[in-house]
Amino acid sequence: MEYIPKNTTLTHVNVYLGAVGIKPIKAHLIESYLENKNINDIRLHDLQTIASNEIENAIPNRSSKFYKKIAVQGLIEDLLKDLQ
Repeated sequence: MEYIPKNTTLTHVNVYLGAVGIKPIKAHLIESYLENKNINDIRLHDLQTIASNEIENAIPNRSSKFYKKIAVQGLIEDLLKDLQ
């Protein structure tokens, strides 16, 4: 990941979830949440909830969605630690 200054507002956000389905899916809900948001204003719980909803929408009938939701929550926590 490239260095991002601490007080940066995110623009042109592109997010894909790669291990959710057969091919990566564009995470529109996550992108909408992050677009034009200052890094310092991102709330971990909110973003984790949005990501869980994104997975639910992408694979509503797959039993692995529960494990994928847990995994994405951990990845988001790691990402936010790196950004903040």
